[in-house]
Amino acid sequence: METTKNYPSTVPQYFKMAGIIVLACIALFSLDKGMRSPTDFFKPINLVAFAIYVTPTTITSFLLFSYFAKKHDRKKSTTLALVAGIPLSFALVIITILLFRP
Repeated sequence: METTKNYPSTVPQYFKMAGIIVLACIALFSLDKGMRSPTDFFKPINLVAFAIYVTPTTITSFLLFSYFAKKHDRKKSTTLALVAGIPLSFALVIITILLFRP
């Protein structure tokens, strides 16, 4: 009879990471000169830009978490994934926007 390891669920960890990513994106938007009040965030163009930042940042951080989880414990994997994934994704999105700007 084979024994299988019962790993704890990482779903709550993904929710925590998603929350931190959303907060990081909101912090990035609050640094923008065009954001004069919190209601400016809900303009359609800013919501589209928010989605453009959140989507690749979430994907990158989740992929890095999956990679680091194979080598480290959950807490260290989460920290490494967020510390590496958020700035990397923000930089890639900004560079992509600058390259394809008319």
